[in-house]
Amino acid sequence: MHLNQADRELILEEETRLEELRKVFRKTRPSDNREELLDQLFYLREELNCANEDDFSQLAEQMTRLTALLDQQEKRSQQGLDIENPYFARLIAQEGEKKRDFYLGTEVFTHASGIAVIDWKSSPIAALYFRYDEGDEYEEEIGERIIEGKILCKRSLQVLLGELVGIQQGGMQLRKDKELGWQKQILKQRLFKGGSGVASRPERIVTGEFGTGAGQRKHRYLPEITSLIDPKQFNLITAPETGILAIQGTAGSGKTTVALHRVAWLHHQDPARFPAEKMVVLVFNKALATYISKLLPSLGVEGVEIDFYENWAHQIRCKIFGNLLPKALSSETPAAAIRVKKHPALAAALESYLSEIDNRFNQGLATILKGKLALAKLSQMPLIPRLKGVWDWAQGRRSLLGVAWNQSGATRARLEALCQATANPELNPRHLALHFWDEFFSDFTLIQNAFAEVEEIQAGQLTEAMRWIKNQYIKRQNWFEDQRRKVSDSENTVGEERPDLDAEDDPILLYLYHQLTGELPNPKGGKLRYHHIFIDEAQDYAAIELKVMLQVARQPLSITFAGDVNQQMIRYNAFKDWGFLFHLLGQEGQKISSLKVSYRSTFEIMEFAFNLLGELTKENEFAATRHGPAVELFQFRHQGEQIRFLAQALKSMMLKEGNASCALITPDEGSAKALYELLSPMEVPRLRLVEEENFSFTPGIDITEIRQVKGLEFDYVALMDVDVINYPPNSYHRYLLHIGATRAAHQLWLLNYRLKSPILPDHLLEIRP
Repeated sequence: MHLNQADRELILEEETRLEELRKVFRKTRPSDNREELLDQLFYLREELNCANEDDFSQLAEQMTRLTALLDQQEKRSQQGLDIENPYFARLIAQEGEKKRDFYLGTEVFTHASGIAVIDWKSSPIAALYFRYDEGDEYEEEIGERIIEGKILCKRSLQVLLGELVGIQQGGMQLRKDKELGWQKQILKQRLFKGGSGVASRPERIVTGEFGTGAGQRKHRYLPEITSLIDPKQFNLITAPETGILAIQGTAGSGKTTVALHRVAWLHHQDPARFPAEKMVVLVFNKALATYISKLLPSLGVEGVEIDFYENWAHQIRCKIFGNLLPKALSSETPAAAIRVKKHPALAAALESYLSEIDNRFNQGLATILKGKLALAKLSQMPLIPRLKGVWDWAQGRRSLLGVAWNQSGATRARLEALCQATANPELNPRHLALHFWDEFFSDFTLIQNAFAEVEEIQAGQLTEAMRWIKNQYIKRQNWFEDQRRKVSDSENTVGEERPDLDAEDDPILLYLYHQLTGELPNPKGGKLRYHHIFIDEAQDYAAIELKVMLQVARQPLSITFAGDVNQQMIRYNAFKDWGFLFHLLGQEGQKISSLKVSYRSTFEIMEFAFNLLGELTKENEFAATRHGPAVELFQFRHQGEQIRFLAQALKSMMLKEGNASCALITPDEGSAKALYELLSPMEVPRLRLVEEENFSFTPGIDITEIRQVKGLEFDYVALMDVDVINYPPNSYHRYLLHIGATRAAHQLWLLNYRLKSPILPDHLLEIRP
């Protein structure tokens, strides 16, 4: 579409303003002789290669000095305005006779020339950009006053390496092509409604082959998408800082992006209340933790702890118990044992067990002391400090609640008997916690009774789980005995199986230790307390895992949950819905905020993904911002035919779109390795086998199993081997396929050479090879 005079004037205006900013910035910034310093450093490095011993130390000293100067310049440039990408939007607002004209970026910069850049995270006036459209009248409370006005101009701007290359205003988009210059497109408004923005949007629809003209981004990290955040997302980002914010978001709705922006927002608004080192982001898997660790600093927050829950819990458990417990985790834990240990019924049984011990000890104290101490205050202490405190008091070692020992010998004897009947009070807290842990897990009748009314765990599964738990207990007791005797492995454990724990034991141990002692230690020292906690994919956590996080949250709570009831990866948590989860956590009445617009996937992909769930769908409303190619199933008679077709399609795609990202998602790890071995000889470019969730997040073709991709996204996705063997008709595999399908931004293929999975929609089941 041809540019008109108004378009040219708009482009000229923004290019001129950008150039003015660059000029005034160059005049105000420190002098930069970086290139000269680099030239000197490269020269010295060459000299060092052929220097004699007498000159070596002098050359090395010069290189150290130059490196230090370069580091100082790098720090100066990072602390100021990024002139290569100074802003992402412009807003002009009219307030009576006053006009506000400012750019939105990530740093503050003002100049007498009238150019102003504000930080979107810290400037209250930036809310106008996110909450209102061009032409809207607004009324906002800024500070202690109400401002009213009208949005005259709202533009999204793209600056690349100091050059203006994109302008979007309303339904018009201007793009600068390297060869053709500025081009104009009139697009539907829905194409610019934001979302995570990781994958670029398709410009044309092509069926029958991978590739839609998208995938122009070199890195898969989170780009500067702040200008695309919609009003509902912005309101979640800036929600009140205390309490639990639960974000239910359909796949691709930006729930993780919103929660991460919220972390940045809270830190920026009140760094004393929310220091980065006192915030934690816990995600479901290693891949997403790696991904977020690379993108969160781009939001201006350095030092936030980012981890996947299993690793986080394991590290803290090992910190607490050290060599008292095996560090190794079993890779052979049966599904039945996992299900029992993750189930809310086990958490309830553990709480009941601890409560019974606690009440018995308190009742004994009340009977013996009969009001001689402030028992109500004493009962508020966690059990282990209370037990050891009463014991030491009775031994005359210290006072208790400020009261020195002045009781009779008979009272001492009764208190000693009470303490010893509870546990050995001379043990340290770690040993005492293990005593109660072993006592609980050796009470097999108690555990079996706890699951007597649990319908989803059948008798055979419970029997298998109890057999595993008993064997673990026996191995552990033998190992403890060996440790106590200090007998070497070579003398005593030949032919015996070394014990290990289940990954599910770690959160149980953490919860138990906190309940008994009142604290978890910070690996860096002191008591573990987080000022804000963000938990992604919350629907996949067991109740006891989330209870641990509530234990280490500072009061008043500041927690963000993000998740999707339609993306349940774990079969064993007994998750039903958000209300049920909050009931288990004792946090009833929490408000659930829903994000239903998918900015990642096309309508066709989302419709297919929801059809997979069928009657399992709990949140069945969704919307997509754009349409694209239909989801296609390619059914082959032989695997060789499938591989040939796939190799040709992938080569063609990479030839057209070198910066595209594509995922070939297989049912399991073995299938991924086999597919890689089949495709490697066919010289498919940028082909990678992803193992242990080590994604590079760069353009290319990743072969990965489906359990590794949750939370990630790709331009194109091919779900491999969607057959009745790999995806039988049950709820778990329906959820799994839903998750795999919604990783695709533009196109989704299904490839198969066996009998198709009955999970697929009817119109795909009719396709013949």
